[in-house]
Amino acid sequence: MYSLAITDEHPVVTGFRSETIEDKKIAYNAISKQTGKVQDIVGHVVDIVNFHCSKQTYTDEQGVVTDFIKTILLLSDGTSYYAKSNILFRSLADFVSVFGMPDMWQGGARCRIVMSGKGYALEFIDFVQDEKTPF
Repeated sequence: MYSLAITDEHPVVTGFRSETIEDKKIAYNAISKQTGKVQDIVGHVVDIVNFHCSKQTYTDEQGVVTDFIKTILLLSDGTSYYAKSNILFRSLADFVSVFGMPDMWQGGARCRIVMSGKGYALEFIDFVQDEKTPF
Protein backbone atom coordinates (compact mmCIF):
# COMPACT_ATOMS: atom_id res chain seq x y z
CA MET A 1 0.00 0.00 0.00
CA TYR A 2 1.25 3.48 -0.85
CA SER A 3 0.94 6.54 1.34
CA LEU A 4 1.10 10.27 0.64
CA ALA A 5 2.12 12.37 3.62
CA ILE A 6 3.15 16.00 3.75
CA THR A 7 5.04 17.14 6.82
CA ASP A 8 7.24 20.06 7.79
CA GLU A 9 10.28 17.87 7.09
CA HIS A 10 8.86 16.71 3.71
CA PRO A 11 6.67 19.57 2.40
CA VAL A 12 6.42 18.18 -1.17
CA VAL A 13 5.01 14.93 -2.53
CA THR A 14 5.17 14.25 -6.24
CA GLY A 15 4.52 11.43 -8.64
CA PHE A 16 7.09 12.73 -11.10
CA ARG A 17 10.06 10.42 -11.66
CA SER A 18 12.17 12.89 -13.58
CA GLU A 19 14.84 10.59 -14.92
CA THR A 20 15.45 12.28 -18.29
CA ILE A 21 15.71 15.91 -19.37
CA GLU A 22 12.37 15.53 -21.19
CA ASP A 23 10.74 14.19 -17.99
CA LYS A 24 12.19 17.13 -16.05
CA LYS A 25 10.83 19.63 -18.60
CA ILE A 26 7.35 18.12 -18.36
CA ALA A 27 7.46 18.17 -14.55
CA TYR A 28 8.77 21.73 -14.38
CA ASN A 29 6.21 23.08 -16.84
CA ALA A 30 3.34 21.36 -15.05
CA ILE A 31 4.48 22.69 -11.69
CA SER A 32 5.37 26.23 -12.73
CA LYS A 33 2.75 27.05 -15.39
CA GLN A 34 -0.64 25.58 -14.64
CA THR A 35 -3.33 25.80 -17.32
CA GLY A 36 -6.00 26.72 -14.81
CA LYS A 37 -7.75 25.94 -11.56
CA VAL A 38 -9.36 22.61 -10.74
CA GLN A 39 -12.66 24.48 -10.37
CA ASP A 40 -12.49 25.04 -14.17
CA ILE A 41 -12.83 21.29 -14.76
CA VAL A 42 -15.38 20.31 -12.08
CA GLY A 43 -17.74 17.77 -13.61
CA HIS A 44 -15.30 16.89 -16.39
CA VAL A 45 -13.89 13.44 -16.96
CA VAL A 46 -10.10 13.77 -17.15
CA ASP A 47 -7.16 11.42 -17.58
CA ILE A 48 -4.69 12.16 -14.77
CA VAL A 49 -1.14 11.06 -15.53
CA ASN A 50 0.73 12.69 -12.66
CA PHE A 51 0.52 15.02 -9.67
CA HIS A 52 2.55 17.36 -7.47
CA CYS A 53 1.48 18.42 -3.96
CA SER A 54 3.16 20.98 -1.73
CA LYS A 55 2.54 22.49 1.68
CA GLN A 56 1.81 26.21 1.44
CA THR A 57 0.91 28.97 3.87
CA TYR A 58 -1.30 32.00 3.48
CA THR A 59 -1.35 35.05 5.73
CA ASP A 60 -4.48 37.20 5.60
CA GLU A 61 -4.76 40.94 6.31
CA GLN A 62 -5.25 40.27 10.04
CA GLY A 63 -2.04 38.25 10.18
CA VAL A 64 -3.79 34.90 10.54
CA VAL A 65 -1.64 32.16 9.01
CA THR A 66 -3.40 29.25 7.33
CA ASP A 67 -1.68 26.09 6.09
CA PHE A 68 -3.03 24.33 3.03
CA ILE A 69 -1.89 21.88 0.40
CA LYS A 70 -1.60 22.95 -3.21
CA THR A 71 -2.31 20.01 -5.51
CA ILE A 72 -1.42 20.10 -9.19
CA LEU A 73 -2.91 17.49 -11.51
CA LEU A 74 -1.19 16.82 -14.84
CA LEU A 75 -3.59 15.55 -17.49
CA SER A 76 -2.87 13.35 -20.48
CA ASP A 77 -3.30 16.26 -22.90
CA GLY A 78 -0.39 18.10 -21.25
CA THR A 79 -2.54 20.57 -19.33
CA SER A 80 -2.23 20.98 -15.57
CA TYR A 81 -4.71 22.29 -13.03
CA TYR A 82 -4.21 23.30 -9.41
CA ALA A 83 -6.31 23.60 -6.30
CA LYS A 84 -5.54 24.91 -2.85
CA SER A 85 -7.63 22.18 -1.31
CA ASN A 86 -6.75 19.82 1.51
CA ILE A 87 -9.82 17.79 0.49
CA LEU A 88 -8.41 17.18 -3.01
CA PHE A 89 -5.09 16.11 -1.49
CA ARG A 90 -6.86 13.63 0.82
CA SER A 91 -8.84 12.29 -2.13
CA LEU A 92 -5.64 11.86 -4.14
CA ALA A 93 -3.92 10.23 -1.14
CA ASP A 94 -6.81 7.73 -0.86
CA PHE A 95 -6.55 7.03 -4.59
CA VAL A 96 -2.77 6.46 -4.39
CA SER A 97 -3.16 4.18 -1.35
CA VAL A 98 -5.29 1.84 -3.47
CA PHE A 99 -3.89 2.22 -6.99
CA GLY A 100 -0.26 3.19 -6.36
CA MET A 101 1.85 5.93 -7.90
CA PRO A 102 1.43 7.28 -11.45
CA ASP A 103 4.05 4.97 -12.96
CA MET A 104 1.64 2.11 -12.12
CA TRP A 105 -1.31 3.75 -13.90
CA GLN A 106 0.06 2.96 -17.37
CA GLY A 107 -1.93 5.33 -19.63
CA GLY A 108 -3.40 7.43 -16.81
CA ALA A 109 -6.28 7.35 -14.37
CA ARG A 110 -9.67 8.40 -15.70
CA CYS A 111 -11.48 10.41 -13.04
CA ARG A 112 -14.29 12.91 -12.75
CA ILE A 113 -13.52 16.03 -10.75
CA VAL A 114 -16.33 16.60 -8.26
CA MET A 115 -17.20 19.01 -5.47
CA SER A 116 -16.87 17.53 -2.00
CA GLY A 117 -18.01 19.82 0.76
CA LYS A 118 -15.92 22.97 0.41
CA GLY A 119 -13.29 21.35 -1.80
CA TYR A 120 -12.71 19.07 -4.74
CA ALA A 121 -12.34 15.32 -4.98
CA LEU A 122 -11.57 12.61 -7.51
CA GLU A 123 -14.26 10.18 -8.55
CA PHE A 124 -12.45 7.20 -10.08
CA ILE A 125 -13.92 5.90 -13.33
CA ASP A 126 -11.34 3.61 -14.94
CA PHE A 127 -7.79 3.41 -16.14
CA VAL A 128 -7.01 4.68 -19.60
CA GLN A 129 -6.12 1.71 -21.72
CA ASP A 130 -3.19 1.87 -24.06
CA GLU A 131 -1.00 -0.79 -25.64
CA LYS A 132 0.90 -1.22 -22.33
CA THR A 133 -2.14 -1.61 -20.07
CA PRO A 134 -2.32 -5.27 -18.96
CA PHE A 135 -6.08 -5.36 -18.27
